[in-house]
Amino acid sequence: MFRGCSIFIPTQGHGQYHTRHGPRGLGWGLMAPGFGLICAALAMIIWPELLAYFVASLLLCGGTVLLMVGWRMRQLEQPARRHMSRVSPLDLSNRED
Repeated sequence: MFRGCSIFIPTQGHGQYHTRHGPRGLGWGLMAPGFGLICAALAMIIWPELLAYFVASLLLCGGTVLLMVGWRMRQLEQPARRHMSRVSPLDLSNRED
């Protein structure tokens, strides 16, 4: 009655259907980024200027992230200092020993 309905097809793992060769697309999911990295490396060998742009972009992104994190930490630190300065100092002058 319900043959062919996708809801009744047994699955393996995270929604992958049973096949003779295991889950589909796992090999391509690893090969595609590897191919992209190889192409980028070859392009940097052929055009060395790309390496300079790549390194410069990494430095720019890293510097921007550090600047933003430092700025945010400084903003979070300022209200804490304001609250600490409002506390009156402890007066021990009228304490008897």
